[in-house]
Amino acid sequence: MLFYDEHSGYMDEDDVDNVYTVLRKAGLTRKKPLAKLDVLIHSYGGDPNAGYRMAQVIHDFADEVVVLVPDHATSAGTLTSLCAHEIRLGAGAYLGPIDITLAGGPSEVELAGIEYFKRFVADCREDAVEYREREGLNPVTEIDSALLGKMVDQLTAIKIGSLYRNSELTGHYAKRLIVDYMFAQLPNRRVLADEIASSLLKGLPAHDFVLDFHMCKETRLPVVEMEEPESDAAKALTALLGQLSAKGVVCRDLGIRRGDRYKAPFVRYFPARSKKVRK
Repeated sequence: MLFYDEHSGYMDEDDVDNVYTVLRKAGLTRKKPLAKLDVLIHSYGGDPNAGYRMAQVIHDFADEVVVLVPDHATSAGTLTSLCAHEIRLGAGAYLGPIDITLAGGPSEVELAGIEYFKRFVADCREDAVEYREREGLNPVTEIDSALLGKMVDQLTAIKIGSLYRNSELTGHYAKRLIVDYMFAQLPNRRVLADEIASSLLKGLPAHDFVLDFHMCKETRLPVVEMEEPESDAAKALTALLGQLSAKGVVCRDLGIRRGDRYKAPFVRYFPARSKKVRK
């Protein structure tokens, strides 16, 4: 189970060691991995490096992984989910884009926002060229370079470069997880990985876009809707953990990080109950 506090949870590199330690203390070993492991994820995301590494650690201890999403697993949470052979969504649950956001209060910027600005620039240039041609003027215009220059002035070239670098990194991670695990048995797994990663990175309108069950199916992710009893039980569990986190019982307070207060995730391993055979 990977439960992150609604308001102060953030996937971080420290969580990778936390997940590994919990699985080892439960007696699991990489030499004899579990045949199957269900992983409940409740997170709005965080560091893509952490999301990818946690997915790999989970698969070190299990041959087959099923991800359970009672409510939401977005951004780096979606990235971690790409190691699953099946993703089970609760009623109204959703995943999200894996595009990059650089935090920083009022200066927070999304890669998706830059892509939309580039489209805006292209439209402005097209409109300007059409107008000048209609008025019999020289069609050459530098409006696109001027607008892009303003964008760089506002965001700085370093921040834009960092966004695109992290986007390439996240896309590589997504493809690796899809090829190695999600569709490992399919001959067209690399084609599927390219299509799905591209869609999750660049094919959605905004970083907070909601990918519900129907849109996940269209994206070709292996999603299944939970039956009501399973969904209700999973949602009740995350609701209880949310209450316990608010009271300070779970999700240890990590203090101020990146200008905001953060809490550690609630990470636990619950062994499967053995089924008693009735005589």
